[in-house]
Amino acid sequence: MGVSRSASVVVAYLMRRNHLSYEEAYNIVSRKRSIFPNNGFINQLKLFHTMKWTVNRDSPLFQQYMTKRTFSVFTDYNGDLLESQTVCQLHNTPSSFRCKKCRQVLFNSNQLRIHQKPETTPNPLINSTKSKNTDNVSSVLIKGVSLNNSPLQCDKNELFCDPLEWTLHSTSDVQGKLYCPGCNAKVGSFNWCGEPCVCGTWVVPAFHFNRNHIDRVPIRSRNVITIPSKPVEDNNSFVTNADMNQS
Repeated sequence: MGVSRSASVVVAYLMRRNHLSYEEAYNIVSRKRSIFPNNGFINQLKLFHTMKWTVNRDSPLFQQYMTKRTFSVFTDYNGDLLESQTVCQLHNTPSSFRCKKCRQVLFNSNQLRIHQKPETTPNPLINSTKSKNTDNVSSVLIKGVSLNNSPLQCDKNELFCDPLEWTLHSTSDVQGKLYCPGCNAKVGSFNWCGEPCVCGTWVVPAFHFNRNHIDRVPIRSRNVITIPSKPVEDNNSFVTNADMNQS
């Protein structure tokens, strides 16, 4: 048996079968033989634990993890992440957000990212997990992310989006301004290292649009204009349910 990939599959199997944390399963296996999962597998296994020992690619936590992996080339930031969702529940009516100056559609309401407020009381589980975070391994249990089913969402109505197709040609720097593709008016800013929302949660990467420069226009479902987001791809396989069923 190898010391990284195959060892990670065994650790994942023990985690799911016995509902263990990564550290607990790792200790069981390492007592039998030396194993050295790489940082990528360790992060995946911690995420597996956070998602209640299931692999759900539609999970906001999974999507946020993949976003951070994709854009890690721009930043060595290993701080707090946030929960991301494809559909923004803060806007019940489907809407397009347009440049106030030229009416260019910039993004739709279903491309907004929502996040949770920072915790107001210390969470021992999160603190203990972060204290064990060594050797450049990013923590998955993080400030602003709750493990319950009723997260306290940010209610500040800030406009954060995932990277959009039209922003790609002008966001090669770590940070900068966002300009309307129609008239070149300033509409927001970006920072691959992230920035804090007014609620206190750190958003990374941060594509932040200024409400003063944008109009929200309700749209009918038959007339929805799709503004493509940058695709998120992963070249490394994630430990799947099928993998563990074969173990």
